[in-house]
Amino acid sequence: MLSVLNAAREDAAMGGISEERVMTLRERLTSMHGDDRREAAASLKEAADQNPKLLSSLAFGALLTAAGSNRDDVDFVRTCLESVQIAVEAPTEQAISVEICRAVVDGQHINSLLELLEESDWGIRYACLRIMSALIPSFLPSLQTAVLANPVGLQRLMDMLGDSREIIRNEVLVLLNSATRDNEHLQQFLGFSNAFGSLLEVISEEDMIADSVVVDDCVAIIRNLLETSTSNQVSAPNCT
Repeated sequence: MLSVLNAAREDAAMGGISEERVMTLRERLTSMHGDDRREAAASLKEAADQNPKLLSSLAFGALLTAAGSNRDDVDFVRTCLESVQIAVEAPTEQAISVEICRAVVDGQHINSLLELLEESDWGIRYACLRIMSALIPSFLPSLQTAVLANPVGLQRLMDMLGDSREIIRNEVLVLLNSATRDNEHLQQFLGFSNAFGSLLEVISEEDMIADSVVVDDCVAIIRNLLETSTSNQVSAPNCT
C-alpha cells in the first residue's frame, strides 16, 4: 500500500489531483448536508479517472462506508460506487492494478458490496458486481472466502439471476462462474440454494441459442457445481 501511495504522490506532483484535495473531499463525504456529500462524491469520481492509485490508497474505505450509510440517497450511493469501479478498472500497470484492488479486499469492503446488492437500482447493483469481478484475477481466493462468510450476501448474488435486467444478470453470471471454481463450500451452498433450477431457467429463457455467451456461462457454472461436489451430483437431478 505504501508503494502505491508514494507512486500516487508522484503522479499528483506532476499535475493531477493532489493528496490534500482527495483528503478534503473524503472528509466531506460525511457532511450533514446532502448537496455537499454529493458534490464531494462527484469530485472523487473525477479523481478516479485522474489518479486511481491515489483514490484507492486514501478514499476507498470512505467511499464504501459512505455508500452504506446513505442508502436512501440513490444518486450519491451510485456515484460513490462508480468512483471505486472506475479506479479498479483503470488501465494501468499490473503491479499497480493489484494494489488498487487490494484496497477493496482489505477490511469489510466486500461485505459492504454484498449488502448494497439489496438495493434495486441497476447502477448500484452493476457497480458492486463490476468491482467484485475486478478482484478475480489477483484476489479470487480472498473474494471466495469473503463471499462464503456472508451467507445472506451470497444469497443476494443468487437472487441477481432473477433480475429482469440482462446487464445485471449477465454480470452476476460472469462473477459466479469464477467464484465457484475450485471451491467446494461455495459449490455446496449454491447447490442447496436451488442454483441448478435458477441456471436452467436462464438457459430456458435464452431458448438454447447457439453460441450464446449467457448459456455458456450457465453451463460452466453448472459444471463447476458438479465437478467436485458429491452432494450436488446427487441433488442436481431433483432440480431439473
